[in-house]
Amino acid sequence: MLRNRGCTIWNRKINVGIVLLLLFGLVGCDAPFSQKPEEVLTRAISGMAGKDQFFFEGIGELKVGEGQLKTKTIRFQGEVHNHRSTRMKMTRQEYAETTPQRWNPIRLLTDIRTSHKQVSYVDSAVAAAVGNDVDSSPSEADRPKILVRVDLNPEEAKRVFGERMLEEFDTAVVPSRIWSQGKEERSEAEQQALKSLLYNQVESYRNCFIQMLQEAEVKASYYVWIDRKSQLPHRIEGQMDVAYKDQGVPYKEAIRTTAKFTQFR
Repeated sequence: MLRNRGCTIWNRKINVGIVLLLLFGLVGCDAPFSQKPEEVLTRAISGMAGKDQFFFEGIGELKVGEGQLKTKTIRFQGEVHNHRSTRMKMTRQEYAETTPQRWNPIRLLTDIRTSHKQVSYVDSAVAAAVGNDVDSSPSEADRPKILVRVDLNPEEAKRVFGERMLEEFDTAVVPSRIWSQGKEERSEAEQQALKSLLYNQVESYRNCFIQMLQEAEVKASYYVWIDRKSQLPHRIEGQMDVAYKDQGVPYKEAIRTTAKFTQFR
């Protein structure tokens, strides 16, 4: 009898609790913890496509070696207008060494959405250590931001890294720039000979570059903050760790990206 009575009282408590949660708006869109984290993340990223305009800004960092020595800092900002048109700016001197496409956070979120991955909710204790975008609310459901962690499968991380690097190689390594220098001082035959030499060298290096990418080991982990009210991404922060060999010499790189998304309309 006591067991049955206890079960009845417990069931009543559960029912009352559910009613209170519904009254306070903590179930459904405002409390996605009943949903799988990957579903929440996918809906948030897909929801950006439905917005006519929003802005973003952030920082990309390249670190090398065991000591993670910072060798490059990329500051960028941009705007998405008419749903698809993206304008992104970086400081002028950085264009010669990289491309905006590599650091575009919209593209990063798209890669995350379409890649095989593991997604998990991050509790308040871990969230406080990850970034400063979390508040001190004691309850997870009271927090204005939902935080999820995304770990790309190694092969997917390798694919994303390889695509980025090849695009950057094909864009930044432009032999026509060298070929056009002093063009007026060379004969047509000299021009063709130089052009052939440059493109052969670039193609040879590109093949070596592809081989290096194929043998690389890549890991990628990201944290994504999702606004609980709008269900849209608010911030992304994460890192891609790469280990590779160049002519037999081992190297390590870390590509870190931080970006915020604001003024959704």
